[in-house]
Amino acid sequence: ADSHNPQFTDIINQKGTEGQITMTQTPTTVSVSPGQDISLRCSTSQDISLKIVWYQLQAGYSPKLLIKTGDERFDELP
Repeated sequence: ADSHNPQFTDIINQKGTEGQITMTQTPTTVSVSPGQDISLRCSTSQDISLKIVWYQLQAGYSPKLLIKTGDERFDELP
């Protein structure tokens, strides 16, 4: 993706969770034009109460935090 076609992805934070959880995002990546609406869907391999955060990934740029769930402050996030 270039600066005019950013990709969106999600990252799962597994604080305090034992075992492995698989997260599936569909579609895996999306290239969009400025102002274009998109929908991303995520599912997990088991019922979870984890915090999920979404980042915008663009070539040549640091990941940009878009959405986080819950009210926990992630100090390490930009």
